[in-house]
Amino acid sequence: MEEKSIAIASRMDSEKAIALAKDIFGFLIEKKYPVTLETRLAPKIMSHSAMDLSLMTAENTRFVISVGGDGSLLRVVNRLSQKNPPPLFGVNIGSVGFMDESNSRTIFKDLEKVLNNEYVIEECSKITPFILKKDAERIKLDNALNEILIISSKNSKVLQISVKINGVFINRNYLDGVIVSTSIGST
Repeated sequence: MEEKSIAIASRMDSEKAIALAKDIFGFLIEKKYPVTLETRLAPKIMSHSAMDLSLMTAENTRFVISVGGDGSLLRVVNRLSQKNPPPLFGVNIGSVGFMDESNSRTIFKDLEKVLNNEYVIEECSKITPFILKKDAERIKLDNALNEILIISSKNSKVLQISVKINGVFINRNYLDGVIVSTSIGST
């Protein structure tokens, strides 16, 4: 059986993130691991095996390394296959990275641990928000890994909000807004 590849995705508007992604790529290639680059990252590093995030699953990808920060991690989560996605390993390059496991100073030491199977996978739930319009039209929004914020688009306007969990009615009230958070927590 062919060994699953390790995928690398990166924040694309940061030279620091792209440079670190390139260093991670070199580190993995030197250790003879199969590596796949996110399609939009591949031209920045080198002509190499590339794949769209939506095609990456646990069957073909050992894990995905997301280089950037929380925003990059959330982008990757929303673009990965929703059916059996691979595990995700976040690398923060800035000062805020609540959801990332590593940073630019410790990445290679942390990556060695993962490659040596010294890790625990944390299963995370996502929230699937919908907007129910007055005409009963239901609009699905992007899944959220950590939180959703619901507020009025008009100043000083309250909303009538109904909360259901798995279809079970919890509460209905008039509110200025509400934050709904998963176990990951609100950033």
